[in-house]
Amino acid sequence: MKKIYTIIFLTFFTNQISAQCGFSDTLTMGPGYANDVFYNFQNKTVKAVTNTNWHLAFSVQKSQFPSNPLSGVSIRVNSVTGSNLVKLNPAQTVSNWRKIDTTGMYALPVQYDGFKSWDSSAFTKGYNIAVAPFDFKWGTYNSSNNNLTGSRVFVLYNKTANWYKKVFISSLVYDTMWNITMSNIDNTDSVSFQINKKAYPNKLFAYRNVLAATTADREPLNNDWDVVLTRYRDLITQGPVTQYQNLTGFLNNRSVTVARNTGKKCNEVMVYNKTAPYNTNISNIGWDWKSFNGSSYDIPDTLVYFLVSKNAKIYKFSFVSFLGGSNGKTILRKDEASSILKNSFNNSILIYPNPSNGKINFDTERKIIGVLVTDTKGVQINFNSMDNQIDLSEYADGIYHIQITTADGVYHQSIIKQ
Repeated sequence: MKKIYTIIFLTFFTNQISAQCGFSDTLTMGPGYANDVFYNFQNKTVKAVTNTNWHLAFSVQKSQFPSNPLSGVSIRVNSVTGSNLVKLNPAQTVSNWRKIDTTGMYALPVQYDGFKSWDSSAFTKGYNIAVAPFDFKWGTYNSSNNNLTGSRVFVLYNKTANWYKKVFISSLVYDTMWNITMSNIDNTDSVSFQINKKAYPNKLFAYRNVLAATTADREPLNNDWDVVLTRYRDLITQGPVTQYQNLTGFLNNRSVTVARNTGKKCNEVMVYNKTAPYNTNISNIGWDWKSFNGSSYDIPDTLVYFLVSKNAKIYKFSFVSFLGGSNGKTILRKDEASSILKNSFNNSILIYPNPSNGKINFDTERKIIGVLVTDTKGVQINFNSMDNQIDLSEYADGIYHIQITTADGVYHQSIIKQ
């Protein structure tokens, strides 16, 4: 007699997981790391696009009040191309735009993006939701008209290329329309422009080239890529020295989670015995899976990643080689860990619906011993194994990892609650 239980998704039987990271794939940035490579673990490279044709990236996402207001107001800087951002002192206001004093500009701290989240941007550096939730550092929220109004003047410059731009974010109207003013320090090449978020559906950012005065749509659709192989500038510690450096590595897309497992080779670690939790940090893959030995790059064979993709499948992968700036090639080996696999009785667990609004069922002839649900932060939720339905309606939308223990083994998979 079949028993009906709760949760829908594809399942796999632990004892039949492949022991190897089997399929090889190559991502190519080109000489000098000239391109960003957007990559989908199911469909491989989605798009390669030059990474030197933009200076500022304006969020075209919606602000998520009250949990994450920064999601819609962040402005990132392409620092690896030599662009530096400084915030002038409060006395230099837009009302005195043509006579703004930039004396001492080089002594001001350069503001860099953060790489734990796409929302940690140079323009919003120092934002603290607990202390001042409506002060976004470039401007403040105006409750009378629901707009963000600019309050500070910035300078974006490239000393080597000898260009300097005053930047004022005039407003963000109804979380939809960016209004920006820029000019050279001497007030030449003055321009005021708008960026309409609605013109970039299902994207993270719109990209501005401040020299060409153009705005570009560079990204694939948000649902079409899992990670981007790119160059970025971040604060790192090597030995006794901590400093900002240009790095080449992977950043994962919003809502993609990654577990970074160390100490075991690819054929030794599986979904069920990995020790690392899934993490939403966008640089969890990062750059330090490789190290330069003076002539080439070494890659440890005991660093294995597990990634929950945009389509909620789990992939296990490790890196094979990195060839450096001559051609920008990275080779990895991957397996899909969440394929449907049959058990020895030719029956799998049927879990449905996926995606779900919260109520999830499963159907199996196996005796269920336990069901454990884990969110992307590692918080665990236990359910009575004899219930024929579990209910996640009271939990936040997102990806959940399911572990079902039966008398014959353990099944793992992910579901999307929306």
